[in-house]
Amino acid sequence: MGSLNHYHNRICQELSRRGILYMEEYTVGQFSIDIYLPEFKRLVEIDGWSHGLTKGRDKLREQLIVGMRPDLHFVRIKVGTPVRDALERILRYEER
Repeated sequence: MGSLNHYHNRICQELSRRGILYMEEYTVGQFSIDIYLPEFKRLVEIDGWSHGLTKGRDKLREQLIVGMRPDLHFVRIKVGTPVRDALERILRYEER
């Protein structure tokens, strides 16, 4: 869990450094999302090692969240992704 929190903090620090407004632990219905960027209408989930074990459940959770908030886009970032690459993906996300 420590590396997940450290990585999450690094992403938030970089967003702050760039002057990007974000909220941590944003709630949609009964779900908590790691990071929300209101200007980009982006939900960011940072996936630690345990997410590989719960892929099906994570996908269902994502579908339920997007169903409640179809105006928002969901981005998943794996812990360990270079921060620069993660930010590129978060900020330049295109619809699938």
